[in-house]
Amino acid sequence: MPTTTLLVADTINNTVTSKSRELAGVACVLAPDAPESAVYVLAGEYIVQAGQGLCQTTGLGAIALEGPDFRFPNPEALASAVCSLPELETARHICFLHTPGGCQVAAKVAVKIGAACISAVENIRFESDQIILKRAFLNGKLKMETRPGTERVVMTIMPGGFAAPKSVDQGPSEPRIEQRQTDAAVRDERYTPCTLTKTPEADTGLDKAAIIVAAGRGIGDEDNIDIIHSLARTLPNAAVAASRPLCDMKWLPYAHQVGITGKTVAPRLYIACGISGAQQHVQGMKDSQCIVAVNTDPNAAIFSVADYCIVEDLTLFIPAFIKAYQAFLSWAYGGGRHR
Repeated sequence: MPTTTLLVADTINNTVTSKSRELAGVACVLAPDAPESAVYVLAGEYIVQAGQGLCQTTGLGAIALEGPDFRFPNPEALASAVCSLPELETARHICFLHTPGGCQVAAKVAVKIGAACISAVENIRFESDQIILKRAFLNGKLKMETRPGTERVVMTIMPGGFAAPKSVDQGPSEPRIEQRQTDAAVRDERYTPCTLTKTPEADTGLDKAAIIVAAGRGIGDEDNIDIIHSLARTLPNAAVAASRPLCDMKWLPYAHQVGITGKTVAPRLYIACGISGAQQHVQGMKDSQCIVAVNTDPNAAIFSVADYCIVEDLTLFIPAFIKAYQAFLSWAYGGGRHR
């Protein structure tokens, strides 16, 4: 069966990222009657072993591009290698994860083959055999459906937008994975990644917290971080999180970041303070049991996923809430309710 869909996985240091399994969910939507027509593309220095695990759990085949230039992220080299694949000739859909590297490679591949490039896709449907792609824009305030103008489509997929398929038991048969060696011809001579270092992370408590108080750029001023910490100290088993813009401004360390490029959390209560609701952040917290959003913008996208929406200045609301909450605790545990 000819390859109709290429799923280019995110790999780093000879491992496949967990989010790459979700691309198999995309393949099931694109070809529900023949998901086996989709093939993974993996790149690494020694990536075959990691590819075997991916193939065994998804039931799909894979092409393993091996070479020293793929041990570390190298979008230029990966784009050249993907464009040289003979399977690209028959592929109608070429899918990447919506990450900085994935977007860079997707754009280069789309230009090379003359295909439409649609980014941040979070839903796919068909209308009269024509593909319709749904994506968010304006920080998630609006949703847009797009009908590509070319038969072949390159797309970047929002992590969390498609469920990874359940693990497939292939029995004793070996997974279908084809190993292909690459050479220096795909190397970008302008730079060569040579090492990676991992920054030690402090224990933020986000993984174990029952309540997470998250701050976004809408808190206004760095000094207002103290208000967020005060609320977290007031509530039981609470931790402080942040959106990426706040971490980019160095107001909180990246260890506190929630979102696609940060942590994925699902606490009992998530309080979003001054967070606009961009999809990159929402994908990291949308599975929280209860979401409370505090924002001065009544049209903020975060309100579309929140269970309780509070349109108010957080510098006024949070101190007032803390005062009322502490008064309630004093009344409840000080005997006031029994009088």
